[in-house]
Amino acid sequence: MPKITPRQMIAQWAGASHKFQVNVHNFEVEAGKAAVEVFQKSFELKRFNGASGKTWARWQGRYQGKGSLMNETGTLKNSIKVKSIKNHKVTVFTDPADFVNSARHQGFCYAAVHNNLDSLSNKPLKGPKRERQFIGHSSVLFNELKKLSVHIFDGLPR
Repeated sequence: MPKITPRQMIAQWAGASHKFQVNVHNFEVEAGKAAVEVFQKSFELKRFNGASGKTWARWQGRYQGKGSLMNETGTLKNSIKVKSIKNHKVTVFTDPADFVNSARHQGFCYAAVHNNLDSLSNKPLKGPKRERQFIGHSSVLFNELKKLSVHIFDGLPR
């Protein structure tokens, strides 16, 4: 390995702070995209996309829709979005605005009912009575983030 002078080392690291900040921001953006993809995949798998994901409970009662219960219109799946990236924290949520003109359940976002039924103070009279989680701590997402994290150091001196 060739030796470098302190001056050469300082020159190598001169723009590193800005480059690192850009890389971290890019990682956060990519992390948000990865989270959306992992959580949307739950609808294809018909279970939470993680190592401990159990198959979603069947619907209690009559279901007269077309296709898969949780992916009938795609509104719930497609409502998963990155809400914000602030202070190195990426927040993913289901956007209630996507349900304003939905074909079913117009104006009501069933995401909370499906994702965390126990947290609701008012349980729905009709509809799901069992949780069908699709957003949360996921081992699949964790592995995706590990793959992305190496890019934080792209373009920095070695």
